[in-house]
Amino acid sequence: MRSRSLQAVLLLSIMELLFLGLNAHAQNSCTYTFQTSKKGKSFAFCVSSTGNIVEMTANGVKHLSTSGVSGYTVEIQSDFGGGCGFDYGFMGNGGWDGPPSVTQPNGAGTLPIVVVYEMEPYRLTETITQNAAQDLVQVKMAVSNSVGRGVNPAYVTITRVADFDANNSVNNWLDHSLIRSWAYNQDGVSALLYPSNYVAASSAGAGVVANPKAGFNFCSIPDAATPYSGDGAVYANTFFVVQPQATKSVTFAYQIF
Repeated sequence: MRSRSLQAVLLLSIMELLFLGLNAHAQNSCTYTFQTSKKGKSFAFCVSSTGNIVEMTANGVKHLSTSGVSGYTVEIQSDFGGGCGFDYGFMGNGGWDGPPSVTQPNGAGTLPIVVVYEMEPYRLTETITQNAAQDLVQVKMAVSNSVGRGVNPAYVTITRVADFDANNSVNNWLDHSLIRSWAYNQDGVSALLYPSNYVAASSAGAGVVANPKAGFNFCSIPDAATPYSGDGAVYANTFFVVQPQATKSVTFAYQIF
């Protein structure tokens, strides 16, 4: 009986260690930080170890925080595998064939940051850049299809979610148009998420997620009624078709006003 009790304690301890290890791996901590200053104004943002946009600051005030639920989902439907890959930091990262490759081709401490995930026979390549003059971060998301010619294409939906805290306030007003979504407050400060280049897409959309810290289905993102007031997140998405032996891309922008 004592032996079984010890075994149970050891098993629980191992499970706790595994949980802590997985949780630490998926934290929204800043691994790559970039800051610019011009004419008395400053802009900074940071990227996690897995290539996620997790923090944005304008003139010393945070508008996107590592404590929020920000990330993205890539859904690929085809006759040759595919699935639902996602990265939401401490809330979860999964659906890929393995961890990403994250590089800085121009050298350490420089942009762009290039993030590559595999979902054989498909590949996601993210390229992160910024326009400091406009307090704007852009993420180009390219999906490559390596299956042979003459077969059916892949149908791709990409959704990016931003848990904005406009003017460092957890509770904001959140709303959206057909393709843009934003958070704002009474101070007149707003944070915007939208597809800045979606020529390759067949369609684009936007919406709001209520109380994302409570958890939600990353592969079927819920829509909240708008305008929404409270602790929420905004999203923007695009849908496009990738033929065999081809690559298509869309670009999303995060901007502070």
